[in-house]
Amino acid sequence: MNHASSALRRERPAPEVDLDDLRARLAGEGWVHLPGAGWDGLDAAVAGLGASVLHRTDVVARPGRALVTSDRALDLHTDHHRADLIAWLCLAQTSEGGETRLADAAAAYAALTPDERASLDGVRLFEHSVFPGDEKTHPLVEHTPDGPRFYCSFWFGTPLAPAAAAAFGALQRAVHANVVAALRLAPGDLLVIDNRRILHGRTAITGSRDRHLVRSWLAVPR
Repeated sequence: MNHASSALRRERPAPEVDLDDLRARLAGEGWVHLPGAGWDGLDAAVAGLGASVLHRTDVVARPGRALVTSDRALDLHTDHHRADLIAWLCLAQTSEGGETRLADAAAAYAALTPDERASLDGVRLFEHSVFPGDEKTHPLVEHTPDGPRFYCSFWFGTPLAPAAAAAFGALQRAVHANVVAALRLAPGDLLVIDNRRILHGRTAITGSRDRHLVRSWLAVPR
């Protein structure tokens, strides 16, 4: 686990987190923005959800780096499939750009035809090895008693058959049609999403100030 910076930690009292509202909004909308929650709010959310922190990383963008540490725009995606939730705490925001975008994969998937959904069932996407036992690929769609769960990376694990490629293109179009939020986090803001339902991305970071978020991958008991 990476150790995140302690900047802004408990410099001022944070608003109390309404845990019942947090759970209800995660179950309903799949994401929650808590302005000014700070480190206390993050700690309260983790404890109140009964979650464990799988991995915690400082996300500081720099020119020339790759993916999350890049200053370039990032298209909509999910993180590692073991993260049930992702929590970002904003420590510093750039003066321009760096807008977080969220899209509802469940709504996008529901908008597809039955044949398109069936064509996606065998699609596996590349996943970086982070934890012991990680496989090189993971299913795009997993069917669970609670409904479909999603994993969407930037790379295919294997070449797609024509029907699957067409269905994946339809899913991508539906995802971009189901953007549910576009927001710039301010220092102290907390954003929590359902990583297996809500895809996230970011506009390019073009401002003069560094952007610094702390990202926590969370596992919750089921």
